[in-house]
Amino acid sequence: MRLLSVIIPSYNTELYIERCLDSLLYDEEIIDKLDIIIVNDGSSDKTPKIAKKYQESFPKTITVINKENGGHGSTVNAGLKIAKGKYLKIIDSDDWVNVFDFSDFVKRLEEVDDDLVITDYVQSVLYDGIEDRVSFFHGDDSSKPIDQIRDISCPNGVDFALSIHAITVKTEKLKEVWGEGLLEHTFYVDMQFAAKVLECTKTFRTLDYTIYVYFIGRPDQSVADFFRRRSDHERVLRWIVTELDSGEVQESEFLTFMLKLMLKSMINTHYEAYYQTLEATRDQLQEIFDFDVFLMARCPDLHNGLSAAYGLRRRLSPMRRFLKRKWLTM
Repeated sequence: MRLLSVIIPSYNTELYIERCLDSLLYDEEIIDKLDIIIVNDGSSDKTPKIAKKYQESFPKTITVINKENGGHGSTVNAGLKIAKGKYLKIIDSDDWVNVFDFSDFVKRLEEVDDDLVITDYVQSVLYDGIEDRVSFFHGDDSSKPIDQIRDISCPNGVDFALSIHAITVKTEKLKEVWGEGLLEHTFYVDMQFAAKVLECTKTFRTLDYTIYVYFIGRPDQSVADFFRRRSDHERVLRWIVTELDSGEVQESEFLTFMLKLMLKSMINTHYEAYYQTLEATRDQLQEIFDFDVFLMARCPDLHNGLSAAYGLRRRLSPMRRFLKRKWLTM
């Protein structure tokens, strides 16, 4: 069995994918321990040609899947079906790994047996040249029960939220809870992925390695065009809220706690996007009101808590007054 499967979702990243693959293949000692799955999501540039070239050079390590465009979630769904490593990690093709830590990290996976391994990552901002390390390590890499994950702190004192960039998960454990998989043709499924990882995790550990380098700032990235893709964000939000109603989640105090923690930040971002859009149309404002009704009906305690924490009711009140005036003048 290979130690680590790496799924690389790839769509029109001919400028970046070689950097990603070179970082993974930097140390010859670990190449035989890797199971690299490049999923070409219907690219129209040279991405599939580059992927094929690397597959020909490393036929025992690299597999290429060419498929019609279906979004990030569909690439993970396709890659997981054939993943054969003990552990699994998602590395987007425009990101890369820190070569100085990655080799030691892969070798360390041979020694551990936890369902989830959490490592630090770096956010590298395009153009500005800024790098911001997100650290979770507290000097203890022992195995711990999953409910202790709530004790992990993040920079700036914010609540811990499990990021896809920090996740390395047991492949077989994830397959057990995968079901229909991630939403397709949908942005922002990284939080859905994290929710599924939490569902299959019984034990975890943090390791003192900085593995993932997250390259942000490209104009075509989802974070750069949130409002246009707000329906995708709401789709993922509604999926996680619905998960909170499932019997299995209700039986787990910890999983409920973590899902609500994820939702806090996502929901605040969702409301804020509408609040900041001063030229919102009547239909757009109706969208956020409809979601507000959905959230109150499905998860009233979370809705009330968010209203207190982020002032959502205070924000919605002037929006409702604005909408009423706008309707009267149309």
